[in-house]
Amino acid sequence: MRGSWYTLEAIMAGIIVIGFLSVLGTSVLIRENTQVYQTLTYEILSDLYDKGQLRAYAYADDYDGLNSLISVTFNHSIEICDYDDNCVGSKPTASDIITGYYILSGNNQYEPKVVRLYLWRE
Repeated sequence: MRGSWYTLEAIMAGIIVIGFLSVLGTSVLIRENTQVYQTLTYEILSDLYDKGQLRAYAYADDYDGLNSLISVTFNHSIEICDYDDNCVGSKPTASDIITGYYILSGNNQYEPKVVRLYLWRE
């Protein structure tokens, strides 16, 4: 009788440990993927900047034109904000969003703009 209780306790302890490790492992995996996607958003915006397209679209407040230049497998949108946080563009309403941004200092004068790129899956 005692042996069956010890076996049952060992099985329950194993289930608890495996459950704990799976939750812990999943959160670490999600955190690593988030960092990869944030790097991806920065690389996309940086590439547009290197091509000379980001600044032109940002200071024309043409978020649709800028959004059309981006081709990724995720849903995405662009938001262009000025120093006072007045923004044009759209923020997504999804629940799991990755945001990357690129800051521009000005266009022939000091007039900072922040270009935010949102990525999400539905």
